[in-house]
Amino acid sequence: MLVVSVHPANAMIDEIAPPNAPPIGNVTFKVRFRPQKVPFSGQTNWLELTGRGEIEFAADSIYLRGKRNEFFGFGSAANVTFQRHQIVNVVQSGKLLRFDVLTPEQPTVAVQFQTAGEDIARTIAAALPDTVTEAAARTIAEAKDFESRLQSVGSKARVTLALVALNVLVFVFLSIKGAGVFVPDGDVAVRWGSNFGPMTLGGQWWRLLTSMFIHFGIFHLALNMFALYQAGCLVERMYGSAHFLLLYLFAGVSGSVASLLWHPSINSAGASGAIFGVFGGLLVFMLDKRNRVPMSVMATTRNSALAFIGYNLLNGFSHAGIDNAAHLGGLVGGALMGFMLARPLDVAQRRAPLPRLVGASLLGVLLLGSATYVFFPSDGPALQELKFQQALIEFAPKEANALGAYSEIVKRLQAGTLDRAGAAHEIEFSIIPQWDKLYDSLSAAKLA
Repeated sequence: MLVVSVHPANAMIDEIAPPNAPPIGNVTFKVRFRPQKVPFSGQTNWLELTGRGEIEFAADSIYLRGKRNEFFGFGSAANVTFQRHQIVNVVQSGKLLRFDVLTPEQPTVAVQFQTAGEDIARTIAAALPDTVTEAAARTIAEAKDFESRLQSVGSKARVTLALVALNVLVFVFLSIKGAGVFVPDGDVAVRWGSNFGPMTLGGQWWRLLTSMFIHFGIFHLALNMFALYQAGCLVERMYGSAHFLLLYLFAGVSGSVASLLWHPSINSAGASGAIFGVFGGLLVFMLDKRNRVPMSVMATTRNSALAFIGYNLLNGFSHAGIDNAAHLGGLVGGALMGFMLARPLDVAQRRAPLPRLVGASLLGVLLLGSATYVFFPSDGPALQELKFQQALIEFAPKEANALGAYSEIVKRLQAGTLDRAGAAHEIEFSIIPQWDKLYDSLSAAKLA
């Protein structure tokens, strides 16, 4: 169900019809008021009731009791009285109830609270007037039309759920392999495909993709998957599953490329670049007038997206260890792919998706390929330095394997399970070739 917050400032109190809901007598309900000042939304409410409180019905009067400006559990008590006929635009969704109150002295008051149960919310809603102002009716109709069009082109978000599941499975697998649940092991992440600059730029370009599914610890995973689920379920329905998957992958790889460009020697991983791209695609879709996203829906969703983007970028710029280059690269990549893939919410206009998908895929590959060719070294001192770093990184585990194999031969020789001739044969044909390869790899990786 789509719940719309309505603030019809142009309505007048004398336009409200008398209440037609039956009074429910003297009764008091325990409620929890929800704050009405939402960042970036412009919503205001001079009541500012928040936290635990009560709503009391007495004849034609309704009393609200709660706290104002609650801070760490403290606040000033507030008691407000309204007449039933002043209440308009009642919306009930589950345990949540909201309505507007028209007053001659103050701006329209928005009241929102949560009850102890859905049945209580229905009881309260039934006792309130069913008057709806013209502005609210128009907004609700637009929202219902948008939801209807969204349902007509697909109501499932299978790709989003599959991506969340895949990320979780990869995390569990790497945790078993020693990547760490709470404290990450960067070496294990590198071994399994994180975006480590020297290796990626050394020719292992597949890391641009695989790094999207690797996370540094469970908190990193949980935050990213929560954001992906919240945004992805809506954006996938807007674009369609195949188009959404292309947008997600392109944004993720774009973020990986941007990360390499900005920090060519760091070890990065995570789905945040792709998730930023999902939000970029969301903004592009809403701003496209062909998609007819109503202002009421756009305002709430747009503000949530901008708040997410702004907070994470600010947090990234103020804390070390957060790859904002990947965030910005993913955001731009998602917006660009969204511009190519966005289609109106109309079944007739979505019947032939393949040409658009193929065209956008080819253009995406061309753009990313051009970026890697133009911005990353293909020869010269910079590439030599990257190859040298890669050789040093690969040297340690290979050296450990060679030493381990040699130690095993010595143990077998001392235990009498291997004679001298057999030991010499294994050293000549198994151990020495490993050292030769190590020598060759370090010799080839020369600093200019």
